[in-house]
Amino acid sequence: MASNLIIIRLGSIGDVAMTLPLLINLEEQHPELTIHFLTKKQFFPIFEKLGNVRLIAINPKGGKIRLQDLVIAVQTLRKINTKIVCDLHSVIRSKLITFLLSIIGFKIHAVNKFRDLTTIAILDKPKQLKELQPVIDRYADVIRNSGFVLDLKPVFLSRVINNKLKKIIGIAPFAKFESKQYDLKKMAEVMVQISATIDCEFLIFGNGSQEREKSLTHFGKVDNCKIVIDCFSFSEELFLISTLDVMVAMDSANGHLAANYNIPVITIWGTTHPILGFGAFKQPFEYSIFPDHTIFPNLPVSKFGKLDDKKKSKYTNAINSISSNDIVNLTLKMLNS
Repeated sequence: MASNLIIIRLGSIGDVAMTLPLLINLEEQHPELTIHFLTKKQFFPIFEKLGNVRLIAINPKGGKIRLQDLVIAVQTLRKINTKIVCDLHSVIRSKLITFLLSIIGFKIHAVNKFRDLTTIAILDKPKQLKELQPVIDRYADVIRNSGFVLDLKPVFLSRVINNKLKKIIGIAPFAKFESKQYDLKKMAEVMVQISATIDCEFLIFGNGSQEREKSLTHFGKVDNCKIVIDCFSFSEELFLISTLDVMVAMDSANGHLAANYNIPVITIWGTTHPILGFGAFKQPFEYSIFPDHTIFPNLPVSKFGKLDDKKKSKYTNAINSISSNDIVNLTLKMLNS
């Protein structure tokens, strides 16, 4: 059995965060194995607790990935004492890397993204809502196909148990696409209702100056609310997430980050749906809240939240058909369980 393995996963932070349970399992079940993981430099803190994972930056200087970075990655990976590469991304950039490696004798194993099945699930009317294989299980299949026995167990990073009477609630109200983002005014109402019922503290997560300004506008006057956007390093934000009693998130990265600590995650869905395989790791289905399917019977209509012009007119605001009371009640139920 090989003592080294190369794994490639680029992409967005949420997609990369979903690889963590896979790497923990692989590390625990194959202690003899050194895993060389190629990803973006800014995502390194997600994996800093892993012992047998050697992180390789596709973009050593940070920022966007350039063609030059791909060539340098190939030069770096070819020096590793292995011929096995697992591509968990399978897009043009990773395919270029693996193609060049295959020319010099590397054996490539790539993830099946089930694009055809995903398209059918989105376009099918009426919706049958047949669940596709979760993404992390697709990742595990790639590892198995490369020759490693792997049991995908529910493993997590250590969380910080909150022994205070005051509950700590994470709120991640932002998403890349409008159709995946709950109305911020309604989210503020959710927070006010929760704080009127239970002694708690809110931590608002997000990224960038625009999301910070929006948070100050909508949540700045909510009692016991701390906006932590752009106040800490990524490692420090991960520590804050590990202290939460519950995370309320859109279908976005912060939900996946919290799930990696076995934090209960309430996910608010808009035009996307966990049946497509992108739900947070080992989070029960009943922790998900969906738009009114009697009004929006064709959901899901998007894989990632991007809509064409025809769908925008009807489905952009589907997420706001969700009652704030539903979010409040589920949050209180989870905090009291």
